[in-house]
Amino acid sequence: MRKKSFFIPLMALMLQAAPLLKAQQLNPLGVCYVEVNNNNPLNAGSYTLQNTNRQLFDVAIIFAANINYDVSKSRAYISNNNNVTKVLNDVNTYVKPLQQKGIKVLLDLLGNHQGAGISNFPNREAAKDFALQVAHTVYTYGLDGVDLDDEYAGYGNNGTGQPNNSSFVMLLQELKAAMPDKLITFYYYGPALQDRLIMEIWPGIISTTPGMRCTVHTMLL
Repeated sequence: MRKKSFFIPLMALMLQAAPLLKAQQLNPLGVCYVEVNNNNPLNAGSYTLQNTNRQLFDVAIIFAANINYDVSKSRAYISNNNNVTKVLNDVNTYVKPLQQKGIKVLLDLLGNHQGAGISNFPNREAAKDFALQVAHTVYTYGLDGVDLDDEYAGYGNNGTGQPNNSSFVMLLQELKAAMPDKLITFYYYGPALQDRLIMEIWPGIISTTPGMRCTVHTMLL
């Protein structure tokens, strides 16, 4: 988890067509990242647009679960701190009220300085194993999808490999296969950007500004 706690309302564009389209031609979505260590996820449902009374945020992202590394098994796994666990174990209180307002609720996955991240799966078997963990979490807690964040992985720690050119693509493909009806979003930042193949299978992710959080409803595989 990041050391600094924060509540981040962000606006992201839904990239549904060619990347050369101007922002005003697109239908914008409101995306809110909620750092649940110090903030209530329900905050994301507290804002409406003045003229339409529509919810300001279309997507609320629980920030964040971690990608940890089991050295004995050479395996990446999902780890939740007490605050994330509290939210997931009480979805009736923290998740469903947002969904009832039409807000999609996702879980952010973030590195944890242990050498594991979305960019260094050594083979498809490892990527599939992690994708199945993600899908199990999403379906178990009735979430609408997952947000991938390639920060703080600490690639190389614990004897792990460095980012490679196929890891992220394999993970996206396995995630799509494991949960075809769920959202898969990506923080456009980090080593995963080096994998240019994502532009072929996920053209909606293209952005000219690294650090922009991009949200897409489907991946083109």
